[in-house]
Amino acid sequence: MVQGKAIVANRYGFKKSFGNDDNPVFNVMDYRAIGDGIAEDYQDFLDAWTTMCNTAGTNAILFVPKGKTFLVSRISFIGTCTVQKPFKQVDGDIVAPTRDGWNGGNPRPTDTWITFNNMNGLTINGSGRIDGRGSDWWDLPDKDRPSALTLQNCNNCQLSWLTHVNSQRNHISICDSNNVVISHINIIALEDSHKTDAFLNAITFRKVLTYFLVSSGDDCVAINGGCKFINITDVNCGPGHGISIGSLEANGREDTVEEMHVQNVHFTGTMDGARIKT
Repeated sequence: MVQGKAIVANRYGFKKSFGNDDNPVFNVMDYRAIGDGIAEDYQDFLDAWTTMCNTAGTNAILFVPKGKTFLVSRISFIGTCTVQKPFKQVDGDIVAPTRDGWNGGNPRPTDTWITFNNMNGLTINGSGRIDGRGSDWWDLPDKDRPSALTLQNCNNCQLSWLTHVNSQRNHISICDSNNVVISHINIIALEDSHKTDAFLNAITFRKVLTYFLVSSGDDCVAINGGCKFINITDVNCGPGHGISIGSLEANGREDTVEEMHVQNVHFTGTMDGARIKT
């Protein structure tokens, strides 16, 4: 469904207008989303995504409008999409359910609040705020809490401009992915929050992290075994634990991390700068 036009800012600030037959826009409000922060908008987001993902052509955009707050339960956006370059423009705010509203407060260890899985060429962009309402969870062991956002098997993807706050556990996890660029984002959690890593990565190749602010109770970036060609540049980090490689060699297994490049990073009030944990 095409609804007017959306103005999309990429990670360099360039603005492009979508909203014609070649670049259709799918506004979640056209799929019965309420956006009052109280009513559940899960199914409306999923319906809009499914239609957008199955659109023929090069570009299509899922649009989350500014001035609204959308309550969305645990959700998975799954490819492979027919559209070659799926684009999710998040200008409104998205909030997680409370702990009591999450399967009785009992997530599985592998649970993630928002998952993008099996994507090629995905861009997630916008001026919105992703709020995990994590303070509800921080008294639990980290294994009993969900991650906020996971990119799983996502190749040639970008995430930029959003603000991520108060994740239940990890703010952003990137797994089994290649050529991922993350830039111009803010990640904020209270200093005494536990295991709220900004980024947790596993088996990720050629990833670039640049121009973002991280304030959390744990690592700004945590790199796990199997990661290669990671570039972290022009980042403000703190408070928290700094940038960590590891922990590696858990349970006696052999781990490899290659080609880690860190430069122009400002650490403020962190426990460490960059470190390797075994």
